[in-house]
Amino acid sequence: SPNQATNQINISMEFYTSYTLEIVDAYGKYCEVHKVKNTIHISDLPSGIYQLLILQNSSVSRHKFVIQ
Repeated sequence: SPNQATNQINISMEFYTSYTLEIVDAYGKYCEVHKVKNTIHISDLPSGIYQLLILQNSSVSRHKFVIQ
């Protein structure tokens, strides 16, 4: 089941120096969010189901979360 989130998502990527973080909504639309280092601020997003995409080199890791 998806993780619940409210204000921010913290990412720990100790072993990777080059990666991109993106948020997409349930319709696959990319969401504009404020990112500072390894923290994504999501308090401006409406309630719903989202995916955090972690892109590194040619691989993509997807992690679902819910904002209530």
